[in-house]
Amino acid sequence: MRELAALRDVDLVDEVRAAAAAVVDLARTWRGTGQPLDDADGDMLASVDAAAAVLDRLPADVALDALVDAVRPILGRWWPRHSAGANALADAVERLRGAAMHRPALARDARRLVAAGLA
Repeated sequence: MRELAALRDVDLVDEVRAAAAAVVDLARTWRGTGQPLDDADGDMLASVDAAAAVLDRLPADVALDALVDAVRPILGRWWPRHSAGANALADAVERLRGAAMHRPALARDARRLVAAGLA
């Protein structure tokens, strides 16, 4: 519990940036394979492109909430698993969800519990 509470937003930003970079890299790799993409695949990759364009413009000292907003187009989609490329991308998106949504919430809750003397 104290370990989670000790996470600083800057640490969480680093985790989200790394997870988002992995998603962007996998999306570009999948697109570059020449594997046929259907309309849904194209829409998924477009959401990654949109997030990547915003991520590229963010300052190094971006606030955690602003960074999470930047990857929201990726987080708010369903990522089907119908091919090797789609599977790898879906796994990376789940890691991004953990970094952008779950870990920050857990860290905030842990900080509150520690501050209240409950942990």
